[in-house]
Amino acid sequence: MFGDLSSPLFDEKDFVEAFGITDWKDKWEVQNGRISAGDHDPGLPTLRDSEHVVLQQKSYLKALKELGVRGFRIDAAKHMTLEHLAKVWVPEITQGMHIFGEIITDGGATKEEYELFLQPYLEQTRLAAYDFPLFSTIFNAFSKTGSLEYLVDPFSLGQALSNPRAITFTTTHDIPNNDVFVEHVMDEDMEWLALAYVIGRDGGVPLIYADLDTSGITNKAGEPRWQDMWCHPKMAHLLQFHNAVHGEPMTIVESSKDHLVIGRGSKGTVIINKGKKKSSFTLNRPSGTELVTSVSIIEDANKIDVVVASASFALILH
Repeated sequence: MFGDLSSPLFDEKDFVEAFGITDWKDKWEVQNGRISAGDHDPGLPTLRDSEHVVLQQKSYLKALKELGVRGFRIDAAKHMTLEHLAKVWVPEITQGMHIFGEIITDGGATKEEYELFLQPYLEQTRLAAYDFPLFSTIFNAFSKTGSLEYLVDPFSLGQALSNPRAITFTTTHDIPNNDVFVEHVMDEDMEWLALAYVIGRDGGVPLIYADLDTSGITNKAGEPRWQDMWCHPKMAHLLQFHNAVHGEPMTIVESSKDHLVIGRGSKGTVIINKGKKKSSFTLNRPSGTELVTSVSIIEDANKIDVVVASASFALILH
């Protein structure tokens, strides 16, 4: 994949001047400096976008495509210039691939980091990106003082990416494993509700985070919180629902500070109860309902009455 390694791929001429980033709101510094832990840390070297560097990067990506790779995450696109990205991600590389960039921001429209880094990337490339604006919206909505009404239409407010460009999530590798981001680890119950929203809604491609207990954070049972998350029984239910309603239109049936009901065409309904008490919901649906999660349900010919426990969600297939 790396070609002839009898001599180094790069030498000192291929790197920009070594200096650590100190001002994370200075676009030039962020895209040319080194990610560093301080004066004692030499940091991560930054390559130039020279013809030789770009050729090596494109050759590497082509080799991965030939091995059967069908997608790439650009880590971290925030630290590359748009000119460099344009030289590497040419049609022969992007054709038939799912590619998304990691551009960490503290929110969506009106936030300085969004306007400095993510907005230009979205305007000047056709690549997808982590939906950090939506994550910020979700984090706030599921906080103690937040409202689920924030989640009704965040895109219209500039607080979510467009559906075709969005990689949606509730946790990334950085959040539990990096001291800078660990404050964004959600309450365990609230994260499951957020996952029900991310996976149950129509929009973006959900990213499911799982690890090998790298953070040491545990769940309520004292077990590694995200270990084997991809095959957790609740996750299996969520993915079953996601696949069953894929491509169905989304409507907001009901919303309030603590409740959100999402309809997915004629095939399914997501009910999220963030509140501290169980809540009842009436759905005007015919009988023949399959529960993907365990809740109390009463059916008659024209409606379904569903009782959802506090801090819980229900997934219903019709």
